[in-house]
Amino acid sequence: MKKNPKISIIMPSYNQVEYLERSILSILSQGYSDLELIIIDGGSEDGSLEIIRKYEKQIYYWVSEKDRGQGNALNKGFRIASGDLIGWQNSDDIYLPGSFELIAEEWLRDSSYDVYYGNIYHIDEDDQIINKCYFAPFYFNVWKYYDINIANQGLFFNVKIKDDLIIDESFRYAMDANLYFQLASKNKKFLFINSFLGAFRIQKDSKTSKIKDVSLIEAKQIREKFGVSFSSINFKINRFSSFIYVIIMKFRYGGFIYTVKKRLKK
Repeated sequence: MKKNPKISIIMPSYNQVEYLERSILSILSQGYSDLELIIIDGGSEDGSLEIIRKYEKQIYYWVSEKDRGQGNALNKGFRIASGDLIGWQNSDDIYLPGSFELIAEEWLRDSSYDVYYGNIYHIDEDDQIINKCYFAPFYFNVWKYYDINIANQGLFFNVKIKDDLIIDESFRYAMDANLYFQLASKNKKFLFINSFLGAFRIQKDSKTSKIKDVSLIEAKQIREKFGVSFSSINFKINRFSSFIYVIIMKFRYGGFIYTVKKRLKK
């Protein structure tokens, strides 16, 4: 009988003391037996190290040193990780209870996929759900022409593509999207799991809040790098067909009524 996969989680961290413990506990409280938590801290000076030391007996590896940012921290973590499945969780975001067991079951069912991903919540500073992100089965055109339909808070990489897990450190925000595009362009296999696996925190000090304009610029640069021409008729056609695909998938997998109600409230 095939045993459960070893799961490695990389957590880049820098001055997130307010949320760090909740992020760590969302991993440790999974109760998953074969777990490797790797924390790469960028030299925090806000009390984060005291929290890390509090749990260091349950942490496989941690370091606190000046680095070149989140992308550099992730590259360090990827090199250390030895799990069958590798995830990364930011130090202010969380995994949902049972997500490791669920992802392990999917891997045991079929370990041929390169990337396993599910839905996520958006939560506020007090862990309250403020939005539900319903994703869809992988279709590269949706990413290129409509929306990047995937998020690291509910995503796990198969160790067999570890050599491809290289973050372009020139990106300040969209380094994750660039990695997903790189993998998709190499025809890696993505498995969508129709469950909520993690949560992204909306809070005043997050990069999403502070450099939103940068994220939009970088997302556009990534799409152009992968052949998207925003001024072409082809872009409009593909954007519309991608929108229809997402609507059909939300009918099929859930989320359509929720999305409509949310838009009507705006």
